[in-house]
Amino acid sequence: MARAAAVGSGSEVVIREDEWLAELERLGVTEGEEGVTSGEIQERTGWGTKKVIKLLKRGIVRGVVTVGRGLRTNLVGVTQKVPVYRFLAAKAKKAR
Repeated sequence: MARAAAVGSGSEVVIREDEWLAELERLGVTEGEEGVTSGEIQERTGWGTKKVIKLLKRGIVRGVVTVGRGLRTNLVGVTQKVPVYRFLAAKAKKAR
C-alpha cells in the first residue's frame, strides 16, 4: 500500500492513502455536491496545509478526487468562487 508522508507538529506523520481516502469519504466530500475547500478539510481533520494539499493532489492524480468551483463568503462578507474538492467514492473503493 502506498504511503504519504506529511509534516506534523515537529515530527513526521505517515498516513496510508486508504486512510485519508476513508477520511474524505467520512467527511462527505462526494461527487454531485458542491464539495469542500482545502481549508474546510483542515478544520475538520486537524491536518496541516501541506498534508491536505499533498493528499488532495494524489487523489486528483488517481482520479478519486475532482476539483470544482464553489461559492464561499470571505472574512469581509464578499462571496467568491473558490476551489472545492469532491470525493469519487466508487472509484476510490476500486482503487483500494
